[in-house]
Amino acid sequence: MRRDSPARRLQSKVFCHRQTNAVGIGTEYEERIAFLDHLLQLQYDKRIRPHFRQGKPTVVKVDVLFSAITDVDDASMDFTVNFFLRQRWDEPRLAFNSTSTSMMTLSEVLKQYIWVPDLYFANEKTSFFHIITTPNVMIRISPQGQILYSQRLSATLNCEFHLLRFPMDDQTCRIQMESYAHSTDDLIFEWLNIEFNSNIDETLPEFEVTNITSGDCTAVYSTGAFTCLYLDIHLSRDLGFYLLSVYLPSTVTVVLAFVNFLIDATAVPARTTVGIVTILSLTTQSVTVQDRLPKVSYIKAIDVWLAACLVFVVGSMLEYAVVNVLLQKDAREKKIALEPRQTLQEKQNANWQTLVNKMNIESRPESSSSTTSLKDWNTCTNWLSAVRCGKHKSKLYVAEKIDYYSRYVFTGGFLIFNLIYWVVYFELF
Repeated sequence: MRRDSPARRLQSKVFCHRQTNAVGIGTEYEERIAFLDHLLQLQYDKRIRPHFRQGKPTVVKVDVLFSAITDVDDASMDFTVNFFLRQRWDEPRLAFNSTSTSMMTLSEVLKQYIWVPDLYFANEKTSFFHIITTPNVMIRISPQGQILYSQRLSATLNCEFHLLRFPMDDQTCRIQMESYAHSTDDLIFEWLNIEFNSNIDETLPEFEVTNITSGDCTAVYSTGAFTCLYLDIHLSRDLGFYLLSVYLPSTVTVVLAFVNFLIDATAVPARTTVGIVTILSLTTQSVTVQDRLPKVSYIKAIDVWLAACLVFVVGSMLEYAVVNVLLQKDAREKKIALEPRQTLQEKQNANWQTLVNKMNIESRPESSSSTTSLKDWNTCTNWLSAVRCGKHKSKLYVAEKIDYYSRYVFTGGFLIFNLIYWVVYFELF
């Protein structure tokens, strides 16, 4: 006697999408009841893989549809994808007689009664099945025994980032699927189809999907050779965000530092304040950028940019330090050179009077030569003042010229650096 109670308990979970007449529906219903009896009454052993008796491996064709790439994280070097994973294989033991050519759609609860491949993601960090409002799993079986097993998954996968050209870089993130327990003698994966939603780029604000490549990556371990498939997603980073958040602000900071050259060199508080503010601003930008990136041992493109900007800003501060030293020396010499004339003249007269008195004692007739000596002394004194005045003028002149030429040297140097930087990182790398 046929035991149909298990089938009758599950018949509400078996969905038939074929519409036909009343007789056809009744016949199809009986066919499905018979199939469930076969499945549930242990006439089918899920512990044995398909084609085991024939001595050949089970071939599973893999079909993937990506609905979204929700996150690409530079700091943790991973990416998150939402996709539909579909696996198809032949299971002759589940072939059934049917007056219909349509596939039978089974409920998710019947998965436990069917053999399924042990596919896993080799570079997975975390993943989960979607279960709202019901588990997102579909099982279809054709009368010929062909099984379609579809799941909706979200997975966070490891991705090795190469950040040498960051943020002008291109990345390749891989999805790698392998069999966990079955070697290639028992199970083989093959690609069937790979699809992306047309709006996939809209889910990635910082990247653009430029290409997709796939292939076989069957690997040999100490426990044997295991079937493997890979899918490489090629991503190109959008530079717009970093132009607005890093490059433009740092350029403005450097230009502000160069404005220092137009401020009067004697305005020490103003020039010092501008220099300190620009250095702190660049340092803050650098720290902000580094916080969102992994710690790597090589120099990134953005590191070169920020370091160069810092060099120009610090260079402008060092230039003013040199100018300020010259101005301080200028102030000291000016103070000495501008001593009161009366005091200086009194000193000269006293010295001269002493000399005249001495000469009068020794010889009277030498007064004419003494007069000449007096003129020479005055000339000498005036000459020394002129030399002092000349030195004073020379230091002030040098300070002004340093400020003047620094405007062009620093500005030209920054423009040349920009030209080399963008050409190198856009063209040569």
